[in-house]
Amino acid sequence: MQAAQIGGVVPREMKYGVVCEPFLPSNPFGKVDNPDHRKWFCCCHDECKQVYVFKSKNRSSIYDHCRSTHAIAPDTSAGRGLGNTRRQETVSKATVALEKLGPNRLADINKTRAIIRMARPFHCVENEAEREDSHPDWTPCSAETMRKNVGEMFLEGSKITKQKIQNIVSSACLPPLRLNADLWTSKITKLKYLGVRVFWMHKGQLVTSMLACSVYSPPTEDPHWPEKLPSDWLLEYIIAVLGWYEIQPEDVAGSTSDAGSDCKRALDRRGRVCYKWEWEWCWPHATNTALTAAFGTQKDPKACTNK
Repeated sequence: MQAAQIGGVVPREMKYGVVCEPFLPSNPFGKVDNPDHRKWFCCCHDECKQVYVFKSKNRSSIYDHCRSTHAIAPDTSAGRGLGNTRRQETVSKATVALEKLGPNRLADINKTRAIIRMARPFHCVENEAEREDSHPDWTPCSAETMRKNVGEMFLEGSKITKQKIQNIVSSACLPPLRLNADLWTSKITKLKYLGVRVFWMHKGQLVTSMLACSVYSPPTEDPHWPEKLPSDWLLEYIIAVLGWYEIQPEDVAGSTSDAGSDCKRALDRRGRVCYKWEWEWCWPHATNTALTAAFGTQKDPKACTNK
């Protein structure tokens, strides 16, 4: 049976990765005239995605990568059986993705994932060194294009998160979610940011999902509510984030934050009155405060009372 053609390549599964080789329409058996065109996509780990070009009988570069990076020896009988079952799902997913998207689009998506995972600035894709070290099938793009890619991937990922949360809410008898919100200011840009995260228990395990992390710049006044406080603006933003994921305030049992005045007032006082949320002080912040008071430590050595 002739293999399916995918953007000029024919993928086939291996134990530790996926091999792509040129597809020759004139040859019904898909044989390769130039073996140097074969590419091997590593699937030993979800976040590796390393690529090697290899000849049909010389796979030393692949073996060296597996051995040094993943502690696997595929060129030995013991190594070939090590964790093979565990990697089959990863290999299968990579093959399906390659068949569906093609190597160029898959490389673009993996590059975008790396930008998100490592929190790299968008303009790094315009750096020549960055481009040279990237996937050989990735087409260099501008920072604005990468910004759009990240936005598209966020929207796709948020659909999965939204469905996951809705499944938890619909199957719970009591409000299953706990909310965390935090404000901080960048020391470089001086911009204020808001982060919103929810937690829930699933089969005895604590699960969390980041709902938003964005610039926070509310208006200074509301003509319809002259006495509106900063904490009221903050709670309004938080409710808007929950609403974007179709989470009702009644689905939230309680909240936690540091003791910052805006966060505490929004979640403890306003949240308790409006939505009956139970607020808890963030334990890491509480512990830090207790230790600071006990040992007299301060960031400024001059203010330190423990000498």
